[in-house]
Formats: sequence, structure tokens, C-alpha cells
Amino acid sequence: MPATYDPESVDSIEFGYKDSWLDGLANSDLTLFYYEYEDLQVPVSIDRGPSIIRNIGEVEAWGGELSITSSLGEYVTAYLAVGYLDSEANELQIACGLEDPNDCEGRRIYWAPEWSGSLVLMGDYPLKGGALTGSYEFMWESERGGGWEDLRETRIDSYEEMNLRFGYRSDNNWYVEAYVENLTDEFTWDGMNNLGLKEPHAFFGPRRPRTYGMRLGMSWD
Repeated sequence: MPATYDPESVDSIEFGYKDSWLDGLANSDLTLFYYEYEDLQVPVSIDRGPSIIRNIGEVEAWGGELSITSSLGEYVTAYLAVGYLDSEANELQIACGLEDPNDCEGRRIYWAPEWSGSLVLMGDYPLKGGALTGSYEFMWESERGGGWEDLRETRIDSYEEMNLRFGYRSDNNWYVEAYVENLTDEFTWDGMNNLGLKEPHAFFGPRRPRTYGMRLGMSWD
């Protein structure tokens, strides 16, 4: 028989504020949030078998996100964003692989970084019949992982990635773009699983290495 589990529920509160300044050249967006989950559905490794879905008791999460978009002259726009997340989970005994299952109490949500941020510079220079386009993208996130057991060996280090794009956009709705993604060839994982400490720990989803190429496309109004 397949494993059964209860539905999860969440109560959420969000506050937001938007503003425009520098005579409309810059816009900011601030969001503060609080979430409270009951019976959160999480994967749990049982008796050396595959992971199955189980419910844990209660998870509280709170944080904020701030983004600013600003014009840097006639042809360049900048976007800056930063996010913060803190959390606390309790009643984790069914998912805790430590000798004392109560030792996992109060852990944070391990699959999400505490801090994250991004910076994007976008250029658009008009030419006869179209425009030259380009962008620089920088993304960063703090350490995460470790599982409910908070194992040092399964933590995923902080990670940063940079992308570059240059192209031409025609007034006739076609475009061509050259790109380099993961410019500095950084490595990280999408996630991990301690597997209840009963099997070798697992990492999954290796990020793509440095990737470059060209795109040619058409858009329709």
C-alpha cells in the first residue's frame, strides 16, 4: 500500500510597500512576510528504503525581500534585490535521524538559504532598425543544506553565478543573442538528502558548468 499523509496548511501574513523616487528614475519594492505551517509535508527515509512523504508538526518562517530598479542614464537600467529568510521547525521526531530524535527540534528549513541577492545591469542602445542589447547578471545565496540533523558534511556552500548576454533586437520582431552562463564555472548542487542517516548521504541536481552559445528567435506582438 502506498504511504498516506495528511494535507498541510499554512497561515501567512504579508506587508508590502512600493515607492518611486529620483523623479521617477528609481522604484523600490519591500515585502515582509510571516508563514506558519501545520503538518508540513516533507520526504522521510524509512528503514533504509526510499524516501516517502510524511507530515511534521509546525514550521514558522519569516523574512523580507527588497528590490530596487533604477535608470543609470539613457541606455542602462539596474536591478538590485536582496532577500532574508529565517525559520524554526518543531515536532520533527519522525524526520530526525539523530540518536535522540528530539535533538532536531528548532532547526531551520534547511533547503532554503538564509540570505540571497542579485544584481542585473541591462543595456538597450537604439540603432536604425533595432537596438543593441546586453546584460550582466550576478546571483548569490548563502550556505544551506545539512538536513534536519544539521550535518556539516551535507551542507551546501554559499554560491554565486554570473551571466553575460549581448545581442541585437530588430524592429521587425526578430533577435539574435550570444550568451555565456555561469561565467566563472562555479559548482553547486540543487539539493541534498541525509536519508535518515541510514544510508550514504545524497546530493542531487548538479548545476550546469560554464555554458555558451547563441540564440536566434522571433517574437509576436
